[in-house]
Amino acid sequence: MSKPFGLIAILASLALLVPAGAQTPVKRGHTVHTILRDGTPVASADGVKVAPPGGSVENVIRRDEAIVDGTRIDVPAKIEVVIVSTGDKSTATLQPGSSVTFVSTGAGELVSTNSGKAIFDVVPKSLDFFRVQSSEAITAGVHGTVFWIDRSENSVAIDCTRGAVDITKTGYLQVGAETTKVSLVDVISATGEAKAVYQPTSTWYLAKFSNFPEAEAFFAQQVGKARQSDDTYALAAALRNLGVVQWNQGRFGDALKSQNEALALYRQSGSRDGEAAVLDDIGLIDYSMGKFGDAIASHQRALALYREAGDVGGEARAIARVGNAQGRLGQYDDSLQSQQNALSLFRQVGDRDGEARSLNQIGFIQADRSQFGDAQESQTQSLALFTALGDRDGQGRALRGLGNVAYGQSRYDDAAQSYQKAFALFQEMGDRDGMNKAQLGIGNIRFRQRRYDDALLSDQQALAIARELGDRDDEAKALRNVAAVAIEQTRYTDANAAAQQALAIFKESGDRDGEARTINTIGNIAFAQAQYDDALRSDRQALAMLQELGDREGQARALQSIANVALRQHRYTDALQSYRQSLTLYQQVGDTAGAARVQDIINRIEAARQHGSKDAL
Repeated sequence: MSKPFGLIAILASLALLVPAGAQTPVKRGHTVHTILRDGTPVASADGVKVAPPGGSVENVIRRDEAIVDGTRIDVPAKIEVVIVSTGDKSTATLQPGSSVTFVSTGAGELVSTNSGKAIFDVVPKSLDFFRVQSSEAITAGVHGTVFWIDRSENSVAIDCTRGAVDITKTGYLQVGAETTKVSLVDVISATGEAKAVYQPTSTWYLAKFSNFPEAEAFFAQQVGKARQSDDTYALAAALRNLGVVQWNQGRFGDALKSQNEALALYRQSGSRDGEAAVLDDIGLIDYSMGKFGDAIASHQRALALYREAGDVGGEARAIARVGNAQGRLGQYDDSLQSQQNALSLFRQVGDRDGEARSLNQIGFIQADRSQFGDAQESQTQSLALFTALGDRDGQGRALRGLGNVAYGQSRYDDAAQSYQKAFALFQEMGDRDGMNKAQLGIGNIRFRQRRYDDALLSDQQALAIARELGDRDDEAKALRNVAAVAIEQTRYTDANAAAQQALAIFKESGDRDGEARTINTIGNIAFAQAQYDDALRSDRQALAMLQELGDREGQARALQSIANVALRQHRYTDALQSYRQSLTLYQQVGDTAGAARVQDIINRIEAARQHGSKDAL
């Protein structure tokens, strides 16, 4: 096991301050306080690049100049600039050769260091939070302290001279053969270990453990040390840490217990930002348990707190997570709006990782709504961002999204290529959940290619892993796939058993799209057994749900099933009407193979009717 630099490791993004109490909101910002040239105060300095968002760039800075949110300042050699926030709650000293962006200012403040050395002085208990980002991999947050950050091309050095600093690192945590992308926090302080130097890379492993018991023991030990220290923040963070490890292992009850204890501590201390962060964590656990309504409620409570504190980054994350859960409930319009709102905020704060993830989710929603052209564009943009960041996990997700697009358009060779690339990336990282989702996609392709034995093998493997991981959503999808294969193999009892299990899980989680598609599968089982009235009842129920959800690709399949029933019952006019409606939908979503299949049936019906024969049917 490797320990992160011998510092306290916390699986959290902790950057909190105790609130100063309820106050009337005041518009806050930053102002240039002092300018030094070779140590001598001056009223202005040429050569300092000041780039406000959407405005013209100036190459001079002036004393008492207002600095609006989103402004980047690049300081040349021999110049030092001191900038203070409203009420002198924070002071940033930009040393020669440094570059800093003042991202957002409110009840809390967010700053980004681009290069060079900057010193930050924060008045204790004056802000809800104060964070300094150094790339997507490093964020420093404080409770009121003095510290400096020196960023170069390959490293980030941080030194605390008063108080304490929580340093959030984003990278990979390896437990056994499984690797997960997480955030860990190192705690440095003026009275303890005061310095830390990092060299983040695209394949940065923060900690490695040979197995889960070893990982749990390490983080449980951190909880024990924190309890002895009588430090509320350290204990809350250590509990969150332990909860995240438990969550990653599918031990959701234990994870909720740890997170709820941390939540109580943050509420006790009056830390709204900490409370919001834990509520967000609880929402993620609810989501993993398939409790999407509960997940939305938790993320919305977090969202309200982030907005109250002026934490734009936290707000963006909470909105995106609300959107994820809305999508699982089939609330596609709301989900898409949430993700687009989050995307705008991520871009506002310069969070490229968040931007990539929102684009990825937008692409998944668009594919679910059969908007395959838009989905292709979103996933392509997402893949480009993830590739630029060196985020292999994100690249795998984007490739899987591109596979979904190709599959929805019946471009099975392209889909297989994307899924296999995604699988290889996830396998390289040891991400079993990602591997499983790619495996489900590959199983779907094998089914469409009528390689039923291969499809069944993939689906059964995915089912076993989903159950081991506690992933109810993937379990339901695998069960539905198993049912579809069993229909083709005329094992109708097995098909019905698997479909009913899938339906129960989808209903329990509130996944209405999954429920509708499974009802359609149940209709197919009835059809295969010549139980046409039962088949028609299921198909019509599925169609009504899919129309409500706006799932055009699902509607096309349900209409095709309804037409199949009408054809078997010799209701040719009804069959043609449903087939033509299905054909239109397949054409709208760009599913050329689906459209070709239906067009062929229409042609054969029309030819048979012209010749007064049923043989072609």
